[in-house]
Amino acid sequence: MDKHDYCLHEKDFGIIFTKIDAMTEAFKIQTIAMDGLKIAVDAAVQYQVSMEAITDKEDKDRMPHLYKTAIIVASIFSCAGIIVTLIITYIK
Repeated sequence: MDKHDYCLHEKDFGIIFTKIDAMTEAFKIQTIAMDGLKIAVDAAVQYQVSMEAITDKEDKDRMPHLYKTAIIVASIFSCAGIIVTLIITYIK
């Protein structure tokens, strides 16, 4: 075995530095990709929150109409019940 088998040579340092440069570039690309993903997720969350706010507003705007309709229907049923009760009472 040669005593120089375990020595580091200039070409070995070149390989190491090349790999470090490649890893640095890969990390830069990964950072850019993660930043893009973060922006996309933030936009999706903001869209979802906006849609829920719009839906809640529409529901709140619709609620008075639903209450009004419920009151009218309840009044009609109440009047119909009173009329039916009076008719049954006077028929006997």
